[in-house]
Amino acid sequence: MIRLLRRLLWVATILFAILLGAELAARMDDRVRYGVPLTAEPNENRDLVVADSTGWHGRPYGRYKQWQLDRFGFRSPDIALTPPPGCKRVVVMGASETFGLYESDSMEYPAQLQRLLAKDGCYQVVNAAIVGFSVPALTQLWNSWVSRFKPDVVVVYPSPVFYLADRIPHYRLIPKRSIRSDPSRWWFPRLVDRAHDEFHWPDVIQRHRVKRGLDSYDATHASDSLFAAVPSARLQAFYCDLDSLVTTIDNNGAQPVLVTHATRFSNPPMAEDSAMLSAWRQFTPRATTAVLVSFEAAARASVIELGQQRDVPVVDAAAVLGGHRMWFGDFVHFTDEGASIMADLLEARIRRLPGRIAPAHPPSAACGRPKLEAARGELFRSAPKDKTSTRRSGTTSPPSGTTSRAPSAP
Repeated sequence: MIRLLRRLLWVATILFAILLGAELAARMDDRVRYGVPLTAEPNENRDLVVADSTGWHGRPYGRYKQWQLDRFGFRSPDIALTPPPGCKRVVVMGASETFGLYESDSMEYPAQLQRLLAKDGCYQVVNAAIVGFSVPALTQLWNSWVSRFKPDVVVVYPSPVFYLADRIPHYRLIPKRSIRSDPSRWWFPRLVDRAHDEFHWPDVIQRHRVKRGLDSYDATHASDSLFAAVPSARLQAFYCDLDSLVTTIDNNGAQPVLVTHATRFSNPPMAEDSAMLSAWRQFTPRATTAVLVSFEAAARASVIELGQQRDVPVVDAAAVLGGHRMWFGDFVHFTDEGASIMADLLEARIRRLPGRIAPAHPPSAACGRPKLEAARGELFRSAPKDKTSTRRSGTTSPPSGTTSRAPSAP
């Protein structure tokens, strides 16, 4: 018995030494590749986003893995507060699709756009995107932070899917003092995060986990709380929130340029995309996979309509990139080639902008305060009903068995 215990202790000691060595190796690798201190606990939300008296914005000099921000919290080369004389400053706003995810270093589309525009003329492209930011969050980001950098052109690439979450995207209160966007833990093994990045479950297991999670969600929520068709109130909210963002950009003397949102899915989707659609649905499980695709198409039409109503340029990226699976790393995030095509589209449109910026047309009459408040009231009345409880929490967690996570929409 004593011999057995000794052997077990010996095996446990060896395993502990192996894990400790692997953890140390992961921390040394982060130190060499990304400059992360050995004792730091990297966290995407805490390291890249800050909330202070000016609102929520990128953390100055923030860094997380390969992503690094400048002194103003932008994913761009360092800039001054005002653009250089004779140069046009182009700010690009959006969520993770714009910030960059799967692209190689400096291959996200704002960086490629900078190189294209610099071939002929003086342009300065600023990537002001923040992961998980919906249109209301982008509006607050513009008002409280980005507008002070005096851009000439503001490219807006909004993510419609945030409007299919349990709750409508909303405007957040500006904190009176700096707060942590995500409190740190005293210690967390980086080996776990590294394993998540480097190793993935086989496709058959991932599909099973996603299906099990979605089946569980459907079984525990009343059928009338799910989106069986495109929710008109959500689409109206997207349109009006984007209309508000156009207004505030225009009021600051900048030229807004709207971009329709592209996904890897065709409409109707191809049969081989069913697994990827289900994986996408796990982040907004109230919507069926058919509604996800239809809502994107309806949002594209809304962006084009808004551009016509407000006399604002629209780049129809959805028409060019949509349905081309090789240009996307997942549902909506670009590969290097997809980002290159997006940059080409934007360069062509920006170069055609007139030298003098004309004011946009007045805000849409469809977004008057009474109508918008009525739409928002409908949204809150349509909160999903959980079959297992008569009382619902403020948000619904993603279903169990998810294979990755999606950022929340502020």
